[in-house]
Amino acid sequence: MILFQIIGLHAHAKPVITNSRVKDENGLPVIRMEADGVILEKMIEYFYYKARWDKNPDGRPPFHIDPSIALTLMVCSYKYGA
Repeated sequence: MILFQIIGLHAHAKPVITNSRVKDENGLPVIRMEADGVILEKMIEYFYYKARWDKNPDGRPPFHIDPSIALTLMVCSYKYGA
């Protein structure tokens, strides 16, 4: 539920959510992502970072991405509309 709320706050993730035809017992969309755990974790961190700092861009700290996962993260985020 928390993951859905975080992703739900991010407008670019809406296609991933609305395209989900599978629902859980509460009627919320089930999001299935084919990604390595490290990549998925970094995407979720970014969704939280974006939601947290969108309203205060002046105080926004840099979002760090390990160069060893940057290309894979970019491809995965493009695939999921992040």
